Amino acid sequence: MTKNEKALYWQRHVADCQASGLSGRAYAKRAGISVSGLCYWRKRIAASPEASASRAGADAAFLPVHLGPSRAMGPSKGE
Repeated sequence: MTKNEKALYWQRHVADCQASGLSGRAYAKRAGISVSGLCYWRKRIAASPEASASRAGADAAFLPVHLGPSRAMGPSKGE
């Protein structure tokens, strides 16, 4: 297995583990992989520049703004 193949293999497992909702230990047992390997690659992937860039993009979001009818500035009729 090449270096890139190994990285892809573990990236898939890390993504599948996160999507499964299982603990790392439970996922590793179900997938037949080592817990230590999963933990190592989870940390390695999280520390990668690509992960940092995607987290930065995930933090920035647009929120909808709802504008009501415009009101003139000044005292209201009740004042």
